[in-house]
Amino acid sequence: MSVLSVVVFRKNSIVYVCLGCLFLALGGGAAAYRTEHISQNYHRLTSKWSGKITARIAEVDMMDGQVRLLLEDIEGDGLADLHRVRIGFRLQKKTAVPENVLLLRPGHRIRAYVHLFPIPVQETPLNYDFEFWSFFQKIEAVGYGGAKSIRLRSKQTNPPFFESLRYSIAQKIRAANFGQLGEVAAALITGYRNGIYTTIRDDFAGSGLAHLLAISGLHLSLIAGLMFVIFRRGLCLSSNLALHWPLKKIAAALALVCSFFYLKISGESLPTVRAFIMVSLIMVAIILDREPISLRSVAWAALIILGLKPESMYSPSFQMSFSAVTALIGAYEYFKTMRVYRLKGEALWYQRVLRYFGGAVLSSLIASVATLPFIIHTFHRFSWHSVEANLIAIPLMSFWIMPLAILVLILMPAGLHIWPLKAMGWGTKILIQLAEIVNSWPGSFIPVGVQHDYFMPLILLGSAWLLIWTYRWRYLGILPIIFSLFLPAKNIFLLVSHDQERMGILSDRRILLTHTGRSSFVSQDWRGIVGAEGIRKLSKNREEEGDGWCVYPFGPKELSVAIQRSDVKNCDSDVLVKGYPKINEVRLRSGERVGGGAVFWVDRNHKIQFVVPKHSAMPWRLKQ
Repeated sequence: MSVLSVVVFRKNSIVYVCLGCLFLALGGGAAAYRTEHISQNYHRLTSKWSGKITARIAEVDMMDGQVRLLLEDIEGDGLADLHRVRIGFRLQKKTAVPENVLLLRPGHRIRAYVHLFPIPVQETPLNYDFEFWSFFQKIEAVGYGGAKSIRLRSKQTNPPFFESLRYSIAQKIRAANFGQLGEVAAALITGYRNGIYTTIRDDFAGSGLAHLLAISGLHLSLIAGLMFVIFRRGLCLSSNLALHWPLKKIAAALALVCSFFYLKISGESLPTVRAFIMVSLIMVAIILDREPISLRSVAWAALIILGLKPESMYSPSFQMSFSAVTALIGAYEYFKTMRVYRLKGEALWYQRVLRYFGGAVLSSLIASVATLPFIIHTFHRFSWHSVEANLIAIPLMSFWIMPLAILVLILMPAGLHIWPLKAMGWGTKILIQLAEIVNSWPGSFIPVGVQHDYFMPLILLGSAWLLIWTYRWRYLGILPIIFSLFLPAKNIFLLVSHDQERMGILSDRRILLTHTGRSSFVSQDWRGIVGAEGIRKLSKNREEEGDGWCVYPFGPKELSVAIQRSDVKNCDSDVLVKGYPKINEVRLRSGERVGGGAVFWVDRNHKIQFVVPKHSAMPWRLKQ
C-alpha cells in the first residue's frame, strides 16, 4: 500500500508519510529476519566447561598481559553445537611474548586447554548488555586459558586475506619496539587498541579524545581526502595528463580504492563503514559532476547499515557518528546560504590560517554539541574540555599523524617503514601528553547519572525538526531541546547485581560503596549510572550481628547513607537490604520485595521507584 501511495501521490506531501511507513515496515522486517537468521545457528553455552579444544583462529589481538583470540569451528568433548567463542590467553610475563603466540595468524588451527563460561548476564537494566551484543556478534561463550597451552595444529592455505594482512601490519608496528607509541600507531592504522594501557585510554576518554583511538569516520575521511589531494596534485605534474584527462575524476576513483583498502585493514567498525559509504557517494558525485555533500548521503549510509545490521541502531558508535556528521552537514548547508560564507577571493596567508582555525573550532564545537547528549545518555558523564583538546588534536592528526600513517603503509612492503613510523611516534607522543594534561584539568570528568526517560526523545525530536525544515518554523525545534535540559535526572542510590552477589550504594558524599571498592567494568559502569565521583569499599562492622542494611535514600535532607543495624526489624528507613555479602532481597516499606538486577531511585515526590530485568523471550536471553 505504501508503494502504491507513493506512485499515486508522488506530487503530494502525503508521499513522505507513505515513505516513512514503508521504511518502518522494511526496518522491522530486516530486524526480524536478521534475528531469526542468527538464532537458527546460535547455541549459547549454559554452564561452565573446562578441557581441550581444537579451533580455527578468526581474529588475533594482543593486549596487556594476554593474547585474545576469536575462535571458530570449535571441536571438544560436549561442544558439538559451539561455533564461535572469545578467549583470553594469559601470558606469564607481560613483556615477553612466547614464540608459539608470535606465530599465530588468522586462519591457523590450534589446540589449547581452556575454561569456558556462559555469556555474562546484564547486571541491571541500565548496564551494558553483553547478551545482546554477543548474540549479534555470534559469540556463544567466553573464557580464558594459559598461553603456554596453545599448540599450532595446522596452517590454513587460504586464510582471510585482509584480516591476516591487518594482523601482520600490527605485528610489524609492534616489532619496531616503540612501546605505547607503537600501540597507539597500531590502533590508528589497524584498529587494534587493546594493547594500549588503561591509564592512557582513560586519559583519552576524560579529555574527549577517545574517538581518535577508535577507528572512526574521521580517520577514513582523512585518508580519502589526503589520497584525493595526492593523486590530483601528483597527476597534474604531467602537463599531457593535465590537458587531456579528467584528473579530478581519476583522483576521486583512486581515492575511493584507497579508502576501501583502509576500511578492510581497520576492522570495519560501524563509523568507518558509515564514512566509507559517504565517501563513496561523494567520490561518485565528483565523477558524475553532482553536488558531493548533502544530507542525502547520510540518509543512504544509514539506510544501508540499518538494512544489513539493524542492531546497529543501539550502538553508541553508530549514534555518535551519525549525530556528528548530520550536524556538520546540516550546519554546512545552513552556512553556505549566508553572505559571509559566499565571500571568496584572494586571501592573504594569515587570513587563510585564521579561516582554517575558525572552521576547525566551529566544526569541533558542532560535533561536540551533537554528540554530547549521546555521551551523557550512554556513559553518564562528559568533559568540559573536549573542544580545546580536539582543536589541537585534529590538526595534528590531519597534517602529521595520518599522512605519516599513509607513508608507513606504502613503505612497509619494502621494509622502510621504521623512519616514518618513528616520526609518527613523535605526533602520537604529543597526542598522549595532550590527553594526559587535559584529563588532569578540573571538569574533565563531570558525572551526571541517568537522565530522565524523555531526555533523548525530546532532543532527537527537536534536532530532527531543525534539520528537516528550511523555513523559519524550523527554529521551533529548539524548544524541546531546551525543555529536555531542565528535566530532572534519576536520583539512583542503590543497585543490586543480577546474581545478588554485589551491590552498590551511593553515599552522601557522592561516593559509590561496593563490596570490594576495586575498579572493575561493572563498578565503573555503576559509578556512571549513579553519578558518583569515586568508589570505596563498603565495610561491615563485625562487632554487630545484624543481617541487613538500612539504606536511607535521597529525601528532603538529601541523605543516601548505608548503615548496618543490629536490629533490622526496627529499621526506620524505607529500604532494607537483607544479607551480606549475598543480597537475599531488598524489602521496601510498602511491602514489595525485589531480587537481583534491580536499580532504585527517588522521584520528585520522594517516592522510591525501581526497575527490574524483563525476562523476555528474546533469543539472546538465557532461558530462566
